[in-house]
Amino acid sequence: MSATIEVALTGTGIPHPTPGRAGPGTLVRYRGGGHRLDLQFDAGRGTVIRLAEIGSPPSRLTAMFLTHVHSDHLVDLADVAMTRWLQRQLHDCGPLPIVCAAGVAQRFAERMFETFDDDIAVRVHHAGSERPEISLRTFDASFDAREVWRHDASGVTVTAVAVHHEPVPEAVAYRVDSPAGSVVISGDTRVCREVEDLSRGADLLVHEACRATAMRDAIAGTVFEKIFSYHA
Repeated sequence: MSATIEVALTGTGIPHPTPGRAGPGTLVRYRGGGHRLDLQFDAGRGTVIRLAEIGSPPSRLTAMFLTHVHSDHLVDLADVAMTRWLQRQLHDCGPLPIVCAAGVAQRFAERMFETFDDDIAVRVHHAGSERPEISLRTFDASFDAREVWRHDASGVTVTAVAVHHEPVPEAVAYRVDSPAGSVVISGDTRVCREVEDLSRGADLLVHEACRATAMRDAIAGTVFEKIFSYHA
């Protein structure tokens, strides 16, 4: 059987909720040579439900990648990690591997369990569970693209590059390269050379888009003019 790569948009929503539309997230699934890799990029509102719907629940994720710290991209990260922890009662899966830029994204991931301390304590005491953990791998956000993750057995690699989403610090885009093809996920960013260069030769680019031209008159004089200025 030949290797395959699939991309699912687990959510394309914005901070203002829309019925039936989950928050930002992209799943890249690779199958080949007896390997199954499920790589999730960001965890917006409703991510766990979307992952369950498409057959890649948190217990099946190979790794989670974070593009930047904006709540609409991370609000479901704790849900992904906590759900994986609970699914360990039924499935053989270790701590959730999370890959992100050092700095604000790293701190978010390290602190996300704190608000669940009481719930965790009860579950540990009552069910004999171990405390939830993550396996965190960080890298320096750089405008020079660099490999940040590798699965040696399958030949799948992930490269990251810093993008222009200022004033948000340490925002990055990712590229997945595999024997079946290549996919680039921009995260949130202005149109920039870094994503253009990262995308050269790729089979698919998943890029954010803001309807700035169509909505120009509607947002004139509002806070959205400023918000739209650091989106594509």
